[in-house]
Amino acid sequence: MRVSAQLLPEFAKRPTMHDAIYLDNAATTRTDPAIAAQLAEDSLRHYANPASTHRAGLAARRRLEQARETIAERLPGYRVVFTASGTEAIHLAIRGAFGVRPRRRRVLVSAVEHPAVLRAAEALVPLGAEVETIAVDAAGRVDTERLEARLAEVGEQVAVCAVMAVQNELGTIEPLERVRALLARHAPQAFFFVDAVQALGKIVFDPETIGAHAYAFASHKIHGPKGMGCLAVREPVHLAPLLTGGGQEFGLRSGTPDVPGACGFATAFVEAFDHAARHVRHLESLRAQLAEGIARIEPGAVVHGPGEPGGCSPSILSVAFPGRRGEQVQHALEAEGLYCSTGSACHSAERKPGHVLRAVGMDPVLAEGTVRFGLSWTNTEAEIERALEIIAAALPRVPARATIA
Repeated sequence: MRVSAQLLPEFAKRPTMHDAIYLDNAATTRTDPAIAAQLAEDSLRHYANPASTHRAGLAARRRLEQARETIAERLPGYRVVFTASGTEAIHLAIRGAFGVRPRRRRVLVSAVEHPAVLRAAEALVPLGAEVETIAVDAAGRVDTERLEARLAEVGEQVAVCAVMAVQNELGTIEPLERVRALLARHAPQAFFFVDAVQALGKIVFDPETIGAHAYAFASHKIHGPKGMGCLAVREPVHLAPLLTGGGQEFGLRSGTPDVPGACGFATAFVEAFDHAARHVRHLESLRAQLAEGIARIEPGAVVHGPGEPGGCSPSILSVAFPGRRGEQVQHALEAEGLYCSTGSACHSAERKPGHVLRAVGMDPVLAEGTVRFGLSWTNTEAEIERALEIIAAALPRVPARATIA
């Protein structure tokens, strides 16, 4: 059966998930309808292999390079390498950087990094790496004093240092410029990598000013297509390839490129990057509305993360309902049409508190009662108002417990 591309925009407007209010945007976002239509159009038109030398292949190649240039224009001095996910971009950065620094064996990662970063670092241990975690404070912010003290001791041995831009469970904005300054002073040869997956379009984020050697981005976090990411690497690029084969993506990531996905990602990147300030203002308003409403409904609720202005991404509200299980709160809200999560969706099926909540020393009662609301610039004040009505109605039905084992 043939599907007309003209039908897709209309199809995208149809209600999904029973018109539920989706506040799990830190896990993933709904693909923008216009990008979904563009994806279909490119899939039908630019289906050739961009490595082919015939006319169709050359057209696909031009489309791919247009997408790459669109992103690279916003990241001066960086080369854009397309990947199949943010996770792949993370592994390419960490494992690729370690692979070309044979005389340095130490890898530093913050204690609250995404599991993809932690697993990438662990994968280097059989190759001789010594992995150390950088301590954080109670808000999840890297302890730069302790980092400086450690760098003063082992700075010459550091191959890679990884600190994320925005903590994906708490929303904490990490002090990247300070970390970069410490590395420049004590470990100038170290490769500084930033997982920026939760930052794009959600904080005012200037990669050039921060000055990391590489940043990972993921399309699905910014209303782009699933299965697309990229690594932005500062020129000149010194990385060992993660996937070898045909030598695509500058020899760093072999495999036939996803041309339609790259084009959809580029469109989403432009919206997120170019309009970040506007998106942040809108998100700040929504987060304040949600936090204030929850405080009225449940005065004992505890908001996690930094409390000072500018310390937390406005796209994430992590809140604990002491005496209740976060999992039960989540499902009670879901039953009424409100989607959220109990933390990082990458391990949200686990019942025990994750490594992030343990790293910040959170009280187990608060950790087990934590729910994460992920906001998008596409959410509205009316949706937040309806979400608060659902919370007010559903929360009393969640059994409270005097103690939590």
